[in-house]
Amino acid sequence: MNVQLIGTFNSGTNLVANIIKQFFDCKIHTEGHTLFWKHSLLTNEFMADVIKNMEQSQSSTFFIIVIKRLDWWLDSISKHKYTIEFQDSNVIINPPFRRPQDKFIVPNNHIVFNSLEEYYNTFYESAFKSIPSKRILVLRYQDVLLHSINVIKQIANKIPLKKIYKLNPNILTKELTEILEKPAKKTGNSRYGNKAKQYYTELIHKKSNTSFVETYQCLFPRIKKIYSNH
Repeated sequence: MNVQLIGTFNSGTNLVANIIKQFFDCKIHTEGHTLFWKHSLLTNEFMADVIKNMEQSQSSTFFIIVIKRLDWWLDSISKHKYTIEFQDSNVIINPPFRRPQDKFIVPNNHIVFNSLEEYYNTFYESAFKSIPSKRILVLRYQDVLLHSINVIKQIANKIPLKKIYKLNPNILTKELTEILEKPAKKTGNSRYGNKAKQYYTELIHKKSNTSFVETYQCLFPRIKKIYSNH
């Protein structure tokens, strides 16, 4: 089975990729780009190419969507904007996607949004619309950080655990702790493990609940549902 990750920039996809590579019996790219670039906005045109490639390879693919709560994500993007460009009052995503056949980024391939919130909503709504629900598992970043064993169980309902971890759950717990204490990516300076837990816990206490309520109100209904247990 192939596993393809989907998530916006800085949503926790590298951490999830590390967990899946370590514990689950499946094929996944080191950073989750198994079939295509994991930060791709799933437009109809883009998904037509993906489906064509899947049919040709006759591969079974499961999609894991990683979502970081909007107020945390906005805080992350304020520190590192990746390929997001800000021009006047517009937000430009350049590139919005990378097709399987694109060896390099296609020049002048961009989509303009009115705000980061609009991009966030559109990104996840497009994913839910483009992929059959039976092939999707949604993971919330805060659960990966704070309730990692439960997340392992959640994934194991869809993707088989490697035999060694079925037989030795204590080894799984030990190795999971080690993964959470290492940088999710070899390059960059992203927060991870206890540093991330501490940072986001403090963020919740520093900012009044008003900031979360305001961002929550911006969410599309289907995405709001994921937040129901924040």
